[in-house]
Amino acid sequence: MRAALVVLVGLAAMACSAPDLRAGASPSPTATIGGPGELDPAVDLPAGFPSDLPVYPGARPVLVTTSTAGGTSWEVKWQTLDSLDQVKTFYSAQLNQGDWVVSSEDNTQTAYTATFHRKSNSSYAGLLAVDTTSKQGVTSISVVLLARS
Repeated sequence: MRAALVVLVGLAAMACSAPDLRAGASPSPTATIGGPGELDPAVDLPAGFPSDLPVYPGARPVLVTTSTAGGTSWEVKWQTLDSLDQVKTFYSAQLNQGDWVVSSEDNTQTAYTATFHRKSNSSYAGLLAVDTTSKQGVTSISVVLLARS
């Protein structure tokens, strides 16, 4: 599991420098890019992304990246106007139900992180990062998920 975490951290670093794939997305009528307390335009979830992975209710996917090097990895970033505590409470419960389980968690006043994996197939491992520091009034939810081949 430790090796998977090292790979996930490397994937997260690569995804942060990946090109923004939102160029073809059209903004919703209420979204203004860059404004405080406003969400970025929505994008579609990537093909093959596990449909049973919990997604915070009402969160808007705003960035997706997929890689097929050494398996398949996805980075998805969602945004919500709900608080960090609401999002943390949801993921603390939901990632410990069904086929997913939390391996470790860390909490600060402005961020929550968790590593998790699939119970039925340990080749799926992920990193969840929730924070409120990137855009005023918006909580960001980032998931990097790796399915090793």
